[in-house]
Amino acid sequence: MRPTPLLASVALLIATTVSATATAAPTAGAKAASTKVTSPAPEQPPSQPRAARHALIVAIGDYMNPNIPPLLGVGHDVDSATKMATAMQIPAANIRVLRDHDATAARIEQEIAELNSRTRPGDRVFFYYSGHGTRYYSSLPADQGCVEALLPADSAPLTNARLATLMKPISDKVDKLMVFYDACHSGGIVGKPLGVTRSLTTPKGKLTPKFTPGGAIDACSKPTNIRTRSLGNETAKAGTLAQNIVLISSSRPDEVSFDDEDAGGVATQAWRDCMLHDAQDLDQSGAISINEISACAQVRIDARFKGNAQFGAQHMIIGGNAGFVPGWLTSTAAATAPAAVAATSAATPATPPAVVAVAAASATPATVQAAPGAALADILAQSDPRRQVTVNAPTRMLKIGKDALDLSVTSSHAGYVYVVMLGSDKKSYYMLFPNDRDGENYIKAGDSMKLPRPNWRITAQGPAGTDRMLVVVSATPRDLTQLGNNKAGPFTYNLTDAGGRARLQWLLGTSVGLSSPECQPGAARDATTAERCSDAFGAVITEFHEL
Repeated sequence: MRPTPLLASVALLIATTVSATATAAPTAGAKAASTKVTSPAPEQPPSQPRAARHALIVAIGDYMNPNIPPLLGVGHDVDSATKMATAMQIPAANIRVLRDHDATAARIEQEIAELNSRTRPGDRVFFYYSGHGTRYYSSLPADQGCVEALLPADSAPLTNARLATLMKPISDKVDKLMVFYDACHSGGIVGKPLGVTRSLTTPKGKLTPKFTPGGAIDACSKPTNIRTRSLGNETAKAGTLAQNIVLISSSRPDEVSFDDEDAGGVATQAWRDCMLHDAQDLDQSGAISINEISACAQVRIDARFKGNAQFGAQHMIIGGNAGFVPGWLTSTAAATAPAAVAATSAATPATPPAVVAVAAASATPATVQAAPGAALADILAQSDPRRQVTVNAPTRMLKIGKDALDLSVTSSHAGYVYVVMLGSDKKSYYMLFPNDRDGENYIKAGDSMKLPRPNWRITAQGPAGTDRMLVVVSATPRDLTQLGNNKAGPFTYNLTDAGGRARLQWLLGTSVGLSSPECQPGAARDATTAERCSDAFGAVITEFHEL
């Protein structure tokens, strides 16, 4: 079969077996996902609150101990963190806020335990803390010196080790856990007594260091690069999978984080604005990742401290899965390099729309070429590694014009198989399976699915190079109508622009049951319901080489 003009530049020649029964009716009891396209895809992926997402916001500006400096901007942080949670599609009913004197150590522990009780496997969780951090000396053999901690309202420190222990039951079952600390642990007050630097008046606002030593010895309250017990280290020691947790810290261990009494935490302001409307899709993958938000936020923070004679900029630290996409903050606009992002003084932004279009930072932004495979890498970063997917093939070297693709998929969990191909031309994306000829994509746990099936085949046709394939096994079916109706034979192929890549990412991370009554926020949720509504999926990227 010769390729049609549409397929002439595609890495693999896609040929289908002509048969009156090419699309067979499923057998009784079989589970299949419909692939018939009946309507055009929307301009942007739809966004709506999801019952499977939760947030706990802890913000302490007023401490019980009058000697601890108040943080007057913390109220703004609550508003900012709530907007972040909303952008992450967390419904208002699933956002809990703990403020000031209510946020004692015992109450924070209680709220984390309650958060654990209402989450189900496959859910996503956002934990945000704004307040003072501290470092104190511990003589315990396991600590061996200075220990970092958050400081609750009653000044009973919650160490990173303790928080990792509290969070582990959550991280063990949820799909993703995102933790944001706007606090500093070192008390790096550039050698000056805390009483002298309780607040600093700058041209851009009044700043207060978010640290109190609380009686700590000098060795623990000065900036230093000594070994730390960061939350990232502690979660790793607790056995948390790095891909399932995202850790965002407002500053390095030996730096100061600042509170702006007029607008909130400096890092929170920068992250909020970048997450909601200023970050750029730098690799043109179709989605904005933690890495891309971080790049934007750091530019803003650097600009905030430029020319400051007393303090240098604080530097945000990202741990865990930096490829995580926290919300569908998508853009089809050209991106600019991080250094070109315009930094402005923080102002509380308007409530973000359901889907946020990222504005270019300059009137004539420089176009950034899409990084080959960036969309597939983003999707892989959203997967749950506990849902293991394996692809086997008798050969991965295919002779152009001769060899046909042959592979088998095995999954540790039951689910629905989806195969996306990025051709060797580095730009053509295709949804290979399911397709118009073959929609039976359900696989049982531990079983293998051989692809392609007899009624469709894929033969190597060049150009010479590598074909990259993403294989996803999702807990629930996906709605392929969201991809649009541009076809190459039975295969959807309109994934080559940023909008198409955005829809692809949204599709593979969204259950087809999102809008059903049992999946709505407020509906009763048990383990069975949570599984039927789950967005979770396993994934693997595999390669074939055309010669």
